[in-house]
Amino acid sequence: MNESTQKKTHELLEKLANYVMNEVPRKSEFNKLAKKVDSVEGKVDTIIDSIEGQAQQLDIIRTEQLAMHRGLDREEERIEEHEKAGH
Repeated sequence: MNESTQKKTHELLEKLANYVMNEVPRKSEFNKLAKKVDSVEGKVDTIIDSIEGQAQQLDIIRTEQLAMHRGLDREEERIEEHEKAGH
């Protein structure tokens, strides 16, 4: 290898070393980030569980409303039939 190539190689290695030492996050930083991600995932799971619970409650309410509506319709029909029979 000639001197020019060695110098360029050395400069590139220095740039690489500088990048690795200063720009690449350390393992401890990755671990901190992983803990934050886990915490956020836990909160999201809690929110999703809450939303699913609310959806189930809404389904129950809708079912009850439909049953009440049908019951009222039947009562209205009975009243109309009673009124027709009474006249």
